Amino acid sequence: MEDVDNRFFEEYKWLNKICSEIFSCNNGVSEYISEMEKENSFFKYKLSTWDIDYKELKHLRRIRNKIAHDVTGVQFSKEEDIESVKKFYERIINGDDPLTQIRKAEEAARKNLSHTKKYDDNEPKNEKITNTNYLDNKVKQTNISYHENKLSRRDWFHVIIISFCIIIGIIIVSFYIVELFF
Repeated sequence: MEDVDNRFFEEYKWLNKICSEIFSCNNGVSEYISEMEKENSFFKYKLSTWDIDYKELKHLRRIRNKIAHDVTGVQFSKEEDIESVKKFYERIINGDDPLTQIRKAEEAARKNLSHTKKYDDNEPKNEKITNTNYLDNKVKQTNISYHENKLSRRDWFHVIIISFCIIIGIIIVSFYIVELFF
C-alpha cells in the first residue's frame, strides 16, 4: 500500500468511526449513504450540495474498498481524496453535513409553525390542528406537487417521439407543396 493510500485509509477510518457512532452501526459511511438514499424530504431539493455530497461519499467509499481489497500495491487515492475525507469529517463535526442540514431545516420549520396558528384547508376553519401535522401535510403536498410536475424518462421519450413525428410530417408536407408549384 502506498503512503497516500495509508493516509487516506487512516482519515477514512475517522470518518467511518464518527458515522458509526451517529448511526450506532459498524459501517458508518455506508449507513450515511443509505440514509441519504432514503431521505425524501422537501428540504433535500433545497440543498444545493446534496447530489455532490452523495456522489463524493460514494466515490470515497469506493476508493476505501479498493484499497482494503488490493493485493497489487497500486495507488488508488489522491491528495484531493484525503482532503475530501477531512472536509466531510469536519462538516459532520460542525453540523454542516447534508443530513444535519435537513434536520435543522425541518426543526426550524416546525419551530416557526409553532409560533403561528395555522389551519388546514381541508378542515373547518374553527378546528385547529397541531403544527406538526400541518407541517407534515404541507411537506407531503409539496413533495406530491413536485413529483407531479416532473416528467419521467418515459414521458420525455414520448415527447421526443411526438416532436420527431411532427417534424417529419412538416418535411413531407413541404415536399408535396414544392412539387405542386414547381
